[in-house]
Amino acid sequence: MRNYQVVSDISLMLVLAPKLEPVMTSEMEVKFTEVLRGELAGLNVHLSSATYMDTYHLFKLTSPPDVSPLAAADLVMTKVTPRFLQYFQELEGWGSIYHDRVFIKTGDEISSQQLDDLLNVSLQGI
Repeated sequence: MRNYQVVSDISLMLVLAPKLEPVMTSEMEVKFTEVLRGELAGLNVHLSSATYMDTYHLFKLTSPPDVSPLAAADLVMTKVTPRFLQYFQELEGWGSIYHDRVFIKTGDEISSQQLDDLLNVSLQGI
């Protein structure tokens, strides 16, 4: 079962959140982004922005016109996300990290309320 929903066909948004809600240091945020960029290399998926909050982290991923967003989402979920999460689960003090969802969405900004609503729905199953 794939853990994403189709909203449109422009970009992907990957939401990651620590279960124990630790606050990331700026050094961890930099490493977080570096590792994700590395995992995306060669997949024709680009990390165009990253937003860090206390309880979740939003990454906007963009695929080029010749790459199907569904194919890109599949690559992220099956190839990138497991290795990416394993890396951070091994960081001392970080605790368990889960991937919330991959969103295929337009380039419009997602509001914090929309993100909270989506995150809350997803958290109900944990």
